[in-house]
Amino acid sequence: MPTKEELLRELAALRAENMALKEESSILFRRIPEEDEAYQCLLEGKIPALVKVKSLSYEKPKQPAITLIEGDNLASLVALQGAYFEKADVIYLDPPYNTGKDVYTYSDSYSTRLDKHSRWSSFIERRLSLARELLRDTGIIMCAIGVEELSHFKLILDRLFGERNLIANVTWSGSTINNARFVSTGSDYMLIYAKDIKAAKEASLRWRASKQSAKELVSKAKSLWVEADGDSAVATKALRKFYTTARAKEFFQTEPGLKMYNLIDNKGDLYRSSDLSSPSGHGGTYNVINPEIGKVVTLPARGWVHSEETFKQKIEDDEILWNGDGVPSYKRYLKDNLSVVLKDVIQRDRDLANKLLAKVIGRDKFSYPKDHNVLAEWIDYVTPQSRKDNEVDPPVIMDFFAGSGSTGHAVAQLNAADGGKRECLLVTTNEAGIAEEVTAERLKSLLSGEWKDGSHHSVLPGSFSYFTTEYLDPTEIKVSSRPLIPFGPEYIESVQKTVKSLKEQHLLF
Repeated sequence: MPTKEELLRELAALRAENMALKEESSILFRRIPEEDEAYQCLLEGKIPALVKVKSLSYEKPKQPAITLIEGDNLASLVALQGAYFEKADVIYLDPPYNTGKDVYTYSDSYSTRLDKHSRWSSFIERRLSLARELLRDTGIIMCAIGVEELSHFKLILDRLFGERNLIANVTWSGSTINNARFVSTGSDYMLIYAKDIKAAKEASLRWRASKQSAKELVSKAKSLWVEADGDSAVATKALRKFYTTARAKEFFQTEPGLKMYNLIDNKGDLYRSSDLSSPSGHGGTYNVINPEIGKVVTLPARGWVHSEETFKQKIEDDEILWNGDGVPSYKRYLKDNLSVVLKDVIQRDRDLANKLLAKVIGRDKFSYPKDHNVLAEWIDYVTPQSRKDNEVDPPVIMDFFAGSGSTGHAVAQLNAADGGKRECLLVTTNEAGIAEEVTAERLKSLLSGEWKDGSHHSVLPGSFSYFTTEYLDPTEIKVSSRPLIPFGPEYIESVQKTVKSLKEQHLLF
């Protein structure tokens, strides 16, 4: 039988062990240093300098800035802490997934037999901790990841941003693998966090996605109606012919439901026939008279979806499609459905983005780019309306794993669609020439309208600037007159302060 003193000693030992385990679990993994130049230079006290390369830039006066920094994103994130502190509205990240495969940017294999996830987790944690400081209080971060590191990634994000700030885990289904042994694993994920969920709610009461393709169809229907001199039958026939074109098929690939809107009314508005019965099964049971024949029409088994007053108003507005004395339907106008709540599942064939990129910069330059149309929709979706309309202090979108430049493409496309002034800041390495030959070439082709396949396209708005990263001793004077951030005492102090903070957090050692 142990004595009281022995029990107290054992209790003290258990408490100490418990505290040690809590400390270890708060980190989630064993932090490991990096061997790359950026990490070593920061550790040695070198200062990253971001210097413009005029020959690789494509600048257009009075156009929204699209900035590309060539270099390790750890150094870039440190460099931006002063000038871009709390400036970003949206950060999108598509880091390596730790699959063990060869990729263009960084390494995609951080695993060893003894340390399966720690190297990758250390790599990601450093960058996320810095990225968080660049977000506005109303800012949103969207992080793509594969199943290999999904659970670890979420735990890191939960710790840095807080579980309460998790908004969604979106599944991006891009392909079906028919020869899979067990399950087709053609999906990856997008974790979405607010920096401060309360601030995000106050800045935007509800998130809604604007359907650009729907707006274009509404406009097309109206123009066909005008060309038909107001004849709705002729206009509808022309619309259905348009629906066989490549442009219309592009709409239907991303939004199949748009094809159902295939009728034009006598006002030139695009609509589809829609059910008037109540989905709940407990709708109104009042009588409705068809004014064309003067008879009461059949009551749907589930009752009417609208109140009697609303139904009468729709009759007056000529929005009912009569069917003799049978159950009528009503006109559901596309103009009334130009926004939508996005779902947490994205269905989009990855090959579409591959084919597009090949047209822009040539074949075999980059594999599996993210679809810029999907990114544009989500970037627009999570940006508060009050920020979208701010021309004095325009929205800033950042991507520190820029890859092929899909985020830059998405931002330029959004600006073209609504005349916005969104700015974009991208970072990528130049491994395998990706920064110069892929990212920069893509953006310059889009901003010039000259694609590498020889075709000509609409010129997207934007002024593109290319910067490289150099590492300097704090005592050196940078003679370049074209830095992204002036290399002066204030900047040096900001870098040194950030590096000190990383060391104190045991993120740099």
